[in-house]
Amino acid sequence: MRLDFSERRMDVGTSAFNFVRTVMVAGTEAAEINECLLAADKIRANDNESWVREWASLAEDVNRTADRAMRAGRTVTARQAYLRASNYYRAAMLSLPHTDGRLDQYLTSSRECFHEAAKVLSPPIEVVSIPFGAAHLPGYFLSAGKPNRPTLLVLNGGDSTNEEMVHWFGFAAVARGWNCMTFEGPGQWSALQSNPRLLMRPDYEVPVQAVIDYLVQRDDVDPARIALYGPSLGSHLAARTAAFEKRLCACICSGLVVDVYEAWHAVWPRVLQNSPPYIFDFVFSLLEKASPQLRGLANRFRWMLGASRPHEIVEAWRPYNISDLAPKIGCPVLALYGEAELAQAMSAWL
Repeated sequence: MRLDFSERRMDVGTSAFNFVRTVMVAGTEAAEINECLLAADKIRANDNESWVREWASLAEDVNRTADRAMRAGRTVTARQAYLRASNYYRAAMLSLPHTDGRLDQYLTSSRECFHEAAKVLSPPIEVVSIPFGAAHLPGYFLSAGKPNRPTLLVLNGGDSTNEEMVHWFGFAAVARGWNCMTFEGPGQWSALQSNPRLLMRPDYEVPVQAVIDYLVQRDDVDPARIALYGPSLGSHLAARTAAFEKRLCACICSGLVVDVYEAWHAVWPRVLQNSPPYIFDFVFSLLEKASPQLRGLANRFRWMLGASRPHEIVEAWRPYNISDLAPKIGCPVLALYGEAELAQAMSAWL
């Protein structure tokens, strides 16, 4: 695989983007640069099957290293290897359709490796299960180790996992005296795996309220200092939650999307934007065959939204619009945008 990190190649879902996403957690022991470069060297360009095969093979090798180290009592080596194996399994599964049995296998292995690492971290990461109706929402709680601490509650985006959120935010929060809680809700990987009917929903304040109900009962959580963070799609879900959940002291939205349907609709060529569903589906299917990036995103959306035909995927986003909710938000909100995100948003409108 040729590592092209130009702006043109770094869009969400491309091989370059997913590679950087995999190596970016090296600082928290979840990647070794040399291992990742060796895997990338074996991946053929625009060949998703070779991507899956090489990351899964690397994950298996590192997982075996972790198991041997754990049996020998070498817990530092085991912890580091389990964290890396968890990350590599996630990389392997990222673009697979939910009808492919390997997705279930790699998702389970990624989570189980992280759980093994969590046992030998200091302090250990708490594996949490939040009751939510007939379902349970999987999560992790990282304690700052003192009573009555501020807490960062982290939402996932459209394709991130709890384990990634711990690496991205959890360790940094604890190092600065904050607790951190991350969870997967409706439509997200592990939650959907264990609760197949728990599809993505626009009223995400409902599952967030269940998680806050759990947090406020803990002695190490200050109920008056719970801040919510949401990246990507999670930014939209976080902003909507802030309009209805009054126990938040602050809300941070990274890459805030106000109208998800309009954002997706705007990226299509004008000839497709108002075309009949059968025309849209036909062209979309052709584009999927030609673009591993689009195919991976569509596979993810089909599962999380419970949609099958391409036009149904786009239509499913129509209720995700918070344009009239700003007056209802009572806590401070920080909206963050990267330069490329802003440029991409502007180009969609011009």
